[in-house]
Amino acid sequence: MTSRFEVPDALQDRRAAIESTIRPVIALAFYEEATAPWDSKVGGVPYRPLDMEWPADPAGRPLHFLAQINFAQLPHLPRFPDAGIIQFFVGEDLGWLGCHFSVEDAPVYDTYRVVFHERPYEDPALLRADVPPYENPEDGPFIRPVELRMTGTQVELPISPDDRNFREALNWTAPTPDRYVLGERLHGVYQEACAAVHPTLDQIGGYPAFRQSDPRNAGQAHQLLFQLASNEDLGFVFGDVGIMNFFIQPDDLRKGDFTRVVYYWDCY
Repeated sequence: MTSRFEVPDALQDRRAAIESTIRPVIALAFYEEATAPWDSKVGGVPYRPLDMEWPADPAGRPLHFLAQINFAQLPHLPRFPDAGIIQFFVGEDLGWLGCHFSVEDAPVYDTYRVVFHERPYEDPALLRADVPPYENPEDGPFIRPVELRMTGTQVELPISPDDRNFREALNWTAPTPDRYVLGERLHGVYQEACAAVHPTLDQIGGYPAFRQSDPRNAGQAHQLLFQLASNEDLGFVFGDVGIMNFFIQPDDLRKGDFTRVVYYWDCY
């Protein structure tokens, strides 16, 4: 059953505006257990055909395998693929706030890489199982002795208070431009209602969250593809409890084109 956001009593005067922003989201959860190379996961051994070179930065250093999503294993979201595997690799130093966030130009793949396998096959004999040695593996944020299986549940959530369009979408007229435009009390009420549906920030689709502010400007139509937040209990932390976001332009998502996915992260 899909869980849907319930507008709190304290926000009933904005019910129509809030409900107009509600979107389906895949809320992600992670479990310590072994996975096959084609499974949805964080860390471990990725899906890697025999002819696939391991993604590397311009200096030739292997990028960290962050996560992969097998769309066939998760609930289907409108406009998202219903099959195929998408993978996310990032550099040891994470990059300075991710990458070159540009609308016109293709992303510069110096601190990350996104790879999409449209028709994966589930045959270990046709896949590589080796993982290259990373620099400083004990200190690396994505090196774990146990990989994490990724599962997902479809939920429905409204716009995030961190989203650049939050004030306009909810017709808020408060003069302050920061995330507390509701006032601290109502902001807390809103966030608690969201957390009742989806208690973490790990998700596919929906609206992004940030530790600082939304990096997108009015001319950038990118929407959230995948979001992964720091989780000390599971052993991965980005900067000071940071959040990683991967964005895609709506037309590219509709066409199944993942060659221009944009990576961004921030922390406290």
